Amino acid sequence: MLIVLGIDGLGSDLLQSELPRLPHLADLMGRSAYTMQSRAEFYTNSATNWGTHFYGHGPAYTGWYRNTLNSVCSGTVSVFDAVPNSVGYTGWAGLSRQIPHIENVGSVQEHTKAAIEARAHDLVVGIFDEVDNAGHMGVSTARALQRVDTHVGDILSSVQVDDHVMVISDHGLRSCRWYDFACVPH
Repeated sequence: MLIVLGIDGLGSDLLQSELPRLPHLADLMGRSAYTMQSRAEFYTNSATNWGTHFYGHGPAYTGWYRNTLNSVCSGTVSVFDAVPNSVGYTGWAGLSRQIPHIENVGSVQEHTKAAIEARAHDLVVGIFDEVDNAGHMGVSTARALQRVDTHVGDILSSVQVDDHVMVISDHGLRSCRWYDFACVPH
């Protein structure tokens, strides 16, 4: 089983500064391959970047240049189409409207863990939006990331030896000017 855990808004700067307080992500990094050099396709636009991850194409192909676009990328094969025995969860309704294979649920942690424990899927995706939401609300993204790390730890307790775990993000939140919602890419 491939398990993809997405952390919306997680940038390498936040991850590096908080790593001593993130036991589960630190453990994964200590025994895995990773990069801190990856960059977003389209600044801090979540829908565009998640679309790039799951459809394998950037905004020029999908037509997704804004989070407010409610269209589905029709005629394009997603990773969910390539792995038909798959399931995905998010807490963000906008993402589930654009990528219909991802269900908007109340608890990403509980649904993702239950899907892993059921052993009924080849691909399980859980996208946590706490870090991104904290950035938009002007509250501590570090505390939000620590909560997500706890969720990750709970999910990892259900992972079996032959499973593969991948942690991805759509963009970081290095610095923002909240008066116009323009974020500096990194």
